[in-house]
Amino acid sequence: MSAPDPNPLPLLRESDVARFWKFVDVRGSDECWPWRGCGKYGLIRIAGKQVRASRVAYLLENKKDPYPLDVLHTCDNPPC
Repeated sequence: MSAPDPNPLPLLRESDVARFWKFVDVRGSDECWPWRGCGKYGLIRIAGKQVRASRVAYLLENKKDPYPLDVLHTCDNPPC
């Protein structure tokens, strides 16, 4: 498995978004939402490129790609 692509995210299709949510264990608003897919920190393939799930989550929530910044979490739970 290759390392995630550090470039801007590819354009997300509705099918990509639906597939992304299939791998998220959605819980309460004050709880971790663990990633159940590939990779300790969450990886998903979008338009043939492997990207970090945290970047996709950020994009979906904030309507912008965080590139070139990293998306971090504060709970110390890697799959969150």
